[in-house]
Amino acid sequence: MTLGDALGIAGLTLALYQIFRTGRLTLATHRAIERTSKQLGVYTLLVLVPELSLIEHQLEVATDANKRDDVRRLLREWKLKASELRGLLRTEPLDTQDLSKLLQESIVLATQAKTNVDKGKELAGATARVRDACEKVCLASRATAAEIRSSPPHDGEQSSAVDDFRALYGFRRVERVEGNGSG
Repeated sequence: MTLGDALGIAGLTLALYQIFRTGRLTLATHRAIERTSKQLGVYTLLVLVPELSLIEHQLEVATDANKRDDVRRLLREWKLKASELRGLLRTEPLDTQDLSKLLQESIVLATQAKTNVDKGKELAGATARVRDACEKVCLASRATAAEIRSSPPHDGEQSSAVDDFRALYGFRRVERVEGNGSG
């Protein structure tokens, strides 16, 4: 075997090692992105709940104050936020079918109420059913948000940024051995 052959084998070995390492890095990166994406969905869901409560409160105030333009705007906002929350619930492993049904009902009622408001009907009567539906959604969504906050991470994953770093760069977890100091 010549020096060139030995260098060629060493180069090939190094290239194969780098390919293997790149594959591991790609897999670890993919897992980290998936985990982050799921967490972002949960955080977005948890942010939408208070936003819906605020819209529901503002809708009540605008209706009582007979502010037709505000009521129209709030009904439109409700439909958008409720639709977004309904979409996010589809990714949750928890049973959220009841809340999803309430959201869908509130979206339909908001559409009907907006039509009635646009026709010039009296605001309290035109929005009575949707305001009741919004209140039910807010109560149910708060309960669901509390359940999500108290549930463990998806798929039993309890990874941290440090674990992601270790996986990405090929470090292994080192267990510390507690001793009495004598050797």
